[in-house]
Amino acid sequence: WRREAVIDFNGSVIRSEEMYFVYRTGRFEPSDMGRSGLERTYIHGHRWCDATMIGELVAEGETVYPLQLGELLETANTLADAPGASPDGPPQSIR
Repeated sequence: WRREAVIDFNGSVIRSEEMYFVYRTGRFEPSDMGRSGLERTYIHGHRWCDATMIGELVAEGETVYPLQLGELLETANTLADAPGASPDGPPQSIR
């Protein structure tokens, strides 16, 4: 999935191009160790979520990026679980 946007970020207007991929991996605990100070200012948390949990977060007023993530998860799971999908293969574009 690919998204282009023009956004106001940290006092500057920037053009953003984002690419989202699906890759099936073993469970691990996400870490913010590699984040810059600026990223830590804007990213307030991370966690493993399914589409239901994302819907609950949004209903509680949380912003989840990408905004369509809940909708994209079904397609992502279908691609990751498709016959011939390999955990050693390259990431696949969601759309």
